[in-house]
Amino acid sequence: MVRVAAPAPGAVAPRAAGAGGKKAKAADKKAKKRLQKELRAAQAEAARAQRARVRAAYAFDAAAALAPFAAFKPKGAAAGEEAFALAFGLGFAELPAEVAAALPGLLEANMAGPYGDEWAQAKAQKAREMADEEARYTVVRAPCGALAAFCQYRFLVEEEVDVLYIYELQVAEGFRRCGLGRLLLMCMELLAKRAAMQGVMLTVQKANPGGVQFYEKMKYTTAPIDPSFIVGPLEAGTYTYTILNKMFGTQGLALLQKQAEGARTAHGAKAKEIAKMEQRHNVTYASTM
Repeated sequence: MVRVAAPAPGAVAPRAAGAGGKKAKAADKKAKKRLQKELRAAQAEAARAQRARVRAAYAFDAAAALAPFAAFKPKGAAAGEEAFALAFGLGFAELPAEVAAALPGLLEANMAGPYGDEWAQAKAQKAREMADEEARYTVVRAPCGALAAFCQYRFLVEEEVDVLYIYELQVAEGFRRCGLGRLLLMCMELLAKRAAMQGVMLTVQKANPGGVQFYEKMKYTTAPIDPSFIVGPLEAGTYTYTILNKMFGTQGLALLQKQAEGARTAHGAKAKEIAKMEQRHNVTYASTM
């Protein structure tokens, strides 16, 4: 006779594998799917909210918000001297004909040097950007009527962060050192805040040290999504530009840092795969020599 020992008092009988285990796995799988669905729904809702904020920013009355800055006299100007005139929030089609005609010349005078051999290609791209229906302008005209400076910008979502993105900030050579660049940048920051954007972003050419120093002086810092934070130092040196930002709170900066971390991980994995491929090729080449 085979005797079966009775379980000790308080002992818990082991769960039998089978139907119960399968049900638990099915429940876990169902819960994960539900969480993924809820996450996708939350992401979609956040994206819709961002698009709504961008649309609202375009509808925002920039001219009214920045009206106190519509007339500007440089520090030290004579009492009877006429002021520079600023116009805000203009689309390309709304620019006065003489201003629209003067934009490309001012842009080329300032940027052909920093772009060097890349200018021909960049010039064509910038011409398309300037005429885009989403482009907006702040224009500064001198007392004589000449185009003294302009800023071209857009409201957009950059790596899940809604920002005012400055495409161009150009001051004509004869009107520098009188505060126009500083005024334009401060106006853009104020507009971004009033339009409920999370910050201001821009790109500056590395070959434009004066521009880099100007933005640094205005408290702009290298954005987390700049190539220098994503790729290795050798590869980063091949990029001719730097992405700068000034964020108004921690949320936007945290989102950019999160996106940068994901990009670094993806770039690292790709670099490892390339290294493996090169190693395999090197072995092949060595064996055939």
